[in-house]
Amino acid sequence: MKKVFLVIVSVLFIYNVSVGQVQKGNMLLGSELQYSNTSISNDQLSLQSLLILPQIGFYMSDKTLFGLGIGYEKTEDLQQVGIDRFGSPIRTLATSDLLIINLFGRVQSNLTDKLRFNTSFDFSIGDGEVSFPSIVGFTSGFTNNITIFRFRLDPGLYYFVGNSLVLTTSFGILQYQTEASSLAIYGNDSNRGNTSIDFGFNLNNIRMGVQFLLNRKLKKDKTEAEEN
Repeated sequence: MKKVFLVIVSVLFIYNVSVGQVQKGNMLLGSELQYSNTSISNDQLSLQSLLILPQIGFYMSDKTLFGLGIGYEKTEDLQQVGIDRFGSPIRTLATSDLLIINLFGRVQSNLTDKLRFNTSFDFSIGDGEVSFPSIVGFTSGFTNNITIFRFRLDPGLYYFVGNSLVLTTSFGILQYQTEASSLAIYGNDSNRGNTSIDFGFNLNNIRMGVQFLLNRKLKKDKTEAEEN
């Protein structure tokens, strides 16, 4: 995954085309793919997630963008759930499937005539299920309902390929997330909450996207020119 990401970023910087013309009222339509991989204590605990997020946004000015996304997120969480009689940790892989509703804002500045620096502000609500497998001698498998609330801030790049195609990426993360599940987990209370804060600038948190810029003003001008 990391090698593929580096190749894509390299292509973005050497591809020589003209920038799309961004104006107030333009629409941005496309999808983002986000991959995250976090390990703790030499991979004894780990978290991997994959998010597919179709989005639509509108430029409020030539540098600010607001919009909505609805997508799907799958997470695999390797976590310790107890200690066996020999004192060794008992671990299990919990998997969750979530419907994500995402409200976002983007603030951009020009780096070149093709490249923009982008700062993203995202607020997401997720709802779905998390499944825990059975562990012999410890617990039977079960499924919980889960709801998450997430605020994310990350820097990135927007690269304009021609007048319509936009390739996007981010290279860091500042994220606050809180979650609540409705059933007992391995004998704990009936309601469970968890809060996490993530921060980093590395390839363990990768977000890439393909967007299409729909320029209303250019289409209007083109139609008027053809009529004249």
